[in-house]
Amino acid sequence: TKVENLMPLRKNIIDLYSHGLIDEWLNETDPQNPEYKPNLPFEGYANNIIGELQQKEREVQKAEALKAEVQIRYGRLKVIPPKIITDPHSGKVSANQKYNEWIDEANDLRTLLENHIKTYGSAGKEGPHMPDVQKTVKSTYQLLMPLIEKAKQQQ
Repeated sequence: TKVENLMPLRKNIIDLYSHGLIDEWLNETDPQNPEYKPNLPFEGYANNIIGELQQKEREVQKAEALKAEVQIRYGRLKVIPPKIITDPHSGKVSANQKYNEWIDEANDLRTLLENHIKTYGSAGKEGPHMPDVQKTVKSTYQLLMPLIEKAKQQQ
């Protein structure tokens, strides 16, 4: 479900309500109940649908943002820095801070991926059905795990 697909439906509901295409119904009265106003339930109903659509739009935007974040963060992890660096002048060997930062970032990304690996597989309370987002999460996870293993094997 893309945001663009939801927008026309939302617009139709607003048009239907605001352009009075339901004038007959809105002007309907109930002789037994002079207080009866049929437009109020419709307005509530329309607002509920608009609220649901806005929620879906937010979920879709959140999923798209996750996909972009995963791609950017994985892009930064493609090159593993060496675990130990040797100073070319003194020959002194020391731990590479960039390596430790890489490990932390890789583990953070792994956790993020593991938390979302099933989220977009099918529509549910977790999130909307978005196969492209789920595919990005799964494939990035499959690419990241060997990199983490390779980094751990460095001496």
